[in-house]
Amino acid sequence: MTDRVDKDVQRLLHMLEGIKRLNHMLEGMPKEDFLQDSRSQSAAAFDISTIGEAATHVSEPFRLKHPEIPWEKMRGMRNHLVHVFDYGQINFDTVWEVATDSLPHLEPAIRAALATIPIPPDFTMPDV
Repeated sequence: MTDRVDKDVQRLLHMLEGIKRLNHMLEGMPKEDFLQDSRSQSAAAFDISTIGEAATHVSEPFRLKHPEIPWEKMRGMRNHLVHVFDYGQINFDTVWEVATDSLPHLEPAIRAALATIPIPPDFTMPDV
């Protein structure tokens, strides 16, 4: 990313990149396979925590303008994943539900919020 665009744009793009990675990784994967695949579990937990971290750094005025986005839930999930990861206490059923049920509904809201921010004409939006 570049400093030529608003920091909120950068954070929203990070969130969309994480969703895109998760969608690609989990496409066609049954839940049972996910629950047996530690690599997919770790990658999903990482992407979800990254999305939550980016959400934490979106400015408060922007968050207040977009209450339809569950900022606190994303931050809470990030904190949960980061703080229990070392203890092997992550509930991967919950990770699956977030990745396959919550994030697909979140993506259009993030895109709509992103569309409210003026983008410099010389900035090329990444394909996320």
